[in-house]
Amino acid sequence: MKLYVHIYLVLLIILAAAFPTEGLSTDLMKKICDKAHNKDLCGSIIKSHKETGLQGLASITLNIAYSHALRIHKKISELIKKSSSQSKEEKALQTCFRSFNSVLDDIKGPATMALRTKSYDDVNDYVGGAADKSVYCDDAFIEEKLVSPISVMDKVFFQICEIELIMINILGNITTA
Repeated sequence: MKLYVHIYLVLLIILAAAFPTEGLSTDLMKKICDKAHNKDLCGSIIKSHKETGLQGLASITLNIAYSHALRIHKKISELIKKSSSQSKEEKALQTCFRSFNSVLDDIKGPATMALRTKSYDDVNDYVGGAADKSVYCDDAFIEEKLVSPISVMDKVFFQICEIELIMINILGNITTA
């Protein structure tokens, strides 16, 4: 009986070494969130998914960014339907609609593929571009001297992109080190 217990323990140790968990260390979580402007948002994303490891967390965060961009895009569509044709608001909303249409395409396609293939510079370019496009959306309202009805959603999207970029930069540094 003791022999079976020893064999079982040895096998368990070998399996644990062969398939280590990839959870994030507290230091790495702190490093990521210390760099983020919205530390609460960063903490909630990481704490909900820290067991996935940094690569998995970057993938999940990219999906969160996509989902949030999709909500913004739908909200813009609703607002366009309610706005007066040829109005300043409609013009700004159309700019936002085009920007977020591009964001959705970039995140769902090339950014996701680049992350899967660990092409971190490409992910950085696509996510950075997505963040810039959210700023273009806000700028469209500022140019028309209007208050953006989606500025809060836009700001959160920008912050999610920022958290993603922090993770991507860390991943890129790990692979080049």
